[in-house]
Amino acid sequence: MILLVEDNMKIAKGLIYALKQNNYEVIYASTLKEGKSKLENEKIDLVILDVSLPDGNGFTFFEENIKGIKTIFLTAKDTEDDIVHGLEIGASDYITKPFSTRELLARIKRLLNDSRKNLFKIKDIEYVEVIGHRIHAHLKGDNVVSFYGSLSNTAARLMKYGFIRIHKSYIINAEQIAFSKKNCVCLKSGTEVPI
Repeated sequence: MILLVEDNMKIAKGLIYALKQNNYEVIYASTLKEGKSKLENEKIDLVILDVSLPDGNGFTFFEENIKGIKTIFLTAKDTEDDIVHGLEIGASDYITKPFSTRELLARIKRLLNDSRKNLFKIKDIEYVEVIGHRIHAHLKGDNVVSFYGSLSNTAARLMKYGFIRIHKSYIINAEQIAFSKKNCVCLKSGTEVPI
């Protein structure tokens, strides 16, 4: 499923039509608030995100709300600084307006077909976090891989690999625990996980 966050209705209608014609499921949000709600309640595989929206900045929204989901910035912000910033904060791609729909579709196809980015080994997981319906596996080296599922099913599968459940939203690799404090467990990497 693709989430399109775009306030220009003309662009949004054209993109929704093109995506559906190419057999993609797409949901639409015209504001960051709507986008956040859809991220929390839907299984999203790719986000197409404008930077300048009526209720905030897409860069900030990306950094605060999008973990491990492939994201393309689609924006009129076309300075070299903006493009470099978007890529440096972790976007999968950056396309400036005006844009070619065919080019955008080719980039979407490449991103959604590149499953190698989602392959990881259990031993590489530091901890697992659940936000809404998405599960985020925090890997060594500050990488995050997101997938859709339930915490109970994930917990059951991970328990046999040396992970312990310390909080309703976290599963910790027991080997990564350095020490615990009153309200959190501190991992050897320095990450603090609330309990």
